[in-house]
Amino acid sequence: KEMSSEQRPPAASSFGRVTFTPEEQAAVQSALEQKLGPEYISQRSGAGGQKLAYVEGHKLIQLANETFGFNGWSHSVTHQSIDFIDQIGEKFYVGVSTFVRVQLKDGTFHEDIGYGVSEGMRSKALSIEKARKEGVTDGLKRALRSFGNLLGNCISNKDYLRFIQRQPKATMPPIDGRSLKHIGEVSPAVLKVRMQRCSQSASSPCGGPSALLRAMALADDRHSPSPVTPDLGPRSESLSKAQSTSDDLASKSVNTNFERSIATPAQERNATATPCLRGRQSAPAKLNPRPQNAPQGMDSEASSSSLISAKGSGQSHPLACSSSSKAYGQKPGSCHQRP
Repeated sequence: KEMSSEQRPPAASSFGRVTFTPEEQAAVQSALEQKLGPEYISQRSGAGGQKLAYVEGHKLIQLANETFGFNGWSHSVTHQSIDFIDQIGEKFYVGVSTFVRVQLKDGTFHEDIGYGVSEGMRSKALSIEKARKEGVTDGLKRALRSFGNLLGNCISNKDYLRFIQRQPKATMPPIDGRSLKHIGEVSPAVLKVRMQRCSQSASSPCGGPSALLRAMALADDRHSPSPVTPDLGPRSESLSKAQSTSDDLASKSVNTNFERSIATPAQERNATATPCLRGRQSAPAKLNPRPQNAPQGMDSEASSSSLISAKGSGQSHPLACSSSSKAYGQKPGSCHQRP
C-alpha cells in the first residue's frame, strides 16, 4: 500500500540547504561582529622589517566550529596550481596558488585565494608539499575573514591593531591533565546517545549493547562525576547480571593465581626432597669432625661439605645423604647415623 504525501516522513535535507532559524541567524550575526582579543593576534616580520599581524589557522578553525557548529560549515579547494619550481644549486624554490571556498549549511559561501611558498629546501617533494599546504591554509583564512571580525577581518583595521598592541595579553589557562583524551576512553555522553539508539533497533551497526557497555567501562570517570547508566528497559537487568558474573569469575581466577604464587619454599623443597631427607627438615645443623674409622681414601672436602648445613635454616644439605653414604661405604639413598 502506497503512502500519501502527508504520511511520508520528510526527506533529510542535504548540506547547503539547511535554513538557519531566525534566532540562530541573529546569534551568529552578533557573534561575527565581535572583535578578537589580544591573545588571538600573532605577529611576524614582514618586508622592510615591519611587523605583520595574523591569526593562526588552528585558532580560526576553532572559532568557526564554535560559531557555526562542527557540522555547520565546510571548506573545499576549488583550484590549485604550481606557479613555479626553481632549483638553484641543491635547493628548491616553489610557489603555489590555491582557491579555497568556505560554505555554511544554508548554502552561503565565500571564496578567496591563498598562496604558499617554499624556499631553500633540499628536497623537491617536501618543497612542493609545504607550498601546497601553506596555500590551502592561507586561502582558508582569507575566506573565513570575509564572514566578519570574529574570523579575522578585524586585523585589517589599523586603529584596532594599535589598540591591541597596547593591551596586555591574557594568560592562557594551564592544561588540565584530566581533560586529555587517552586511548580506550570514550565520552560518556556519546556512549549514552549510542546506547539509546541501539536499544531502539536490534540491527543497529553499533556493536550491540554489550559492546557499548564494555566501552563505557573504559570511559574515564573524571569526565563525569556520576556514572551514566542508560535505560535499556528489560535488557538492563540481564546485562547487569552478566557483567557481575564476569567480574566474579575474574576475581576468583586472580585469587587462585595469587595463592599459587605465595606457596612457601619449604613446601616446594619438601615435595622434591630425597627420601632420606623427608622428615628430617627440622634437624639441627652440626659440623661433625671426620670419624676415626673413616676410609683412608675419603675426600676430605666432599665429606666436610656434605655434612655442613646452612646456619639457621634448620635443613640438611641435599647432598648430605648421598655423599656421606658413598664415602662410608653405605648404599646410595640410605641415611647414616651421625655421632
